[in-house]
Amino acid sequence: MIILPTLILSEIVYILKKYYDFSQKKIANALSSIVAEENLLIDNKEEITTCLDIFRKTSLDFANCYLLAYQEHRGCEFVNFDKKLRKKKPK
Repeated sequence: MIILPTLILSEIVYILKKYYDFSQKKIANALSSIVAEENLLIDNKEEITTCLDIFRKTSLDFANCYLLAYQEHRGCEFVNFDKKLRKKKPK
């Protein structure tokens, strides 16, 4: 079993986007395949799956997508100063 913390996923996203110029859709598709692996232990796997779906469909950064996914799965609301993020609502 391999442990893959959420923080490492965010670093992978950053590297692929900044240094390799991957699109968000390409990153989300690749990471979705990795997250689906049964041999990986990932914190909040359902939230990460939702996060990647949001990331694939929007121009929001990974951290904001994670916040939206967290809010959706935990049934809570958060306060922020990001105008772009405030316009998004969980499904």
